[in-house]
Amino acid sequence: MNADWLALDNQFRLQARPMVPIVLDRGQGTRMWDVEGREYLDLMSGQACTTTGHCDPELTQAINEQAGRLVRTGIPFTTPQEVLLAKKLDELAPSVCNLGGGLPLSAVMVTKTVGDGLEAKGFLQISSHGGNPFLCAAGLATIEITGKRDLLGNTRRVGAYLRAGLEELANAMRSSGTFEAWASCWASRS
Repeated sequence: MNADWLALDNQFRLQARPMVPIVLDRGQGTRMWDVEGREYLDLMSGQACTTTGHCDPELTQAINEQAGRLVRTGIPFTTPQEVLLAKKLDELAPSVCNLGGGLPLSAVMVTKTVGDGLEAKGFLQISSHGGNPFLCAAGLATIEITGKRDLLGNTRRVGAYLRAGLEELANAMRSSGTFEAWASCWASRS
């Protein structure tokens, strides 16, 4: 039951985050299910599933294959997955180099000149995720899936459709006076 898990969560974890009283058990695509079997549409999936959805078969296969091969090495070593991901990032953004390290892959990218200067001055990459072929395999698979399925284009199309529907709903609510009542109700909650 959700309540049982939430009681354990309250007992054993720091409660310093926004909470939703649902305990999620599994996901598939844009859907998630709680421990009681109720289905939800995931409009807030976070970093791991934003691009491909939950449990995407191709991404799951890439992750499983890498987990069965090599998960972690350490910063001083090179793995094929790190090289392939760096190559793919260079194909997508050829004028920059990835400092990567423990930061999200897109967090620190600099021009090649800056990267060469840092390297010449002895700059070392130190991170908690360096030498992680597992994350690199997942990142590379996500980039490949995104391109192959035109997920960015789909996001644009679905986003435009959703926006148009919400604008139509807001206009209908405004013309009936419902919008102002709804807005004032939400304003009083904050």
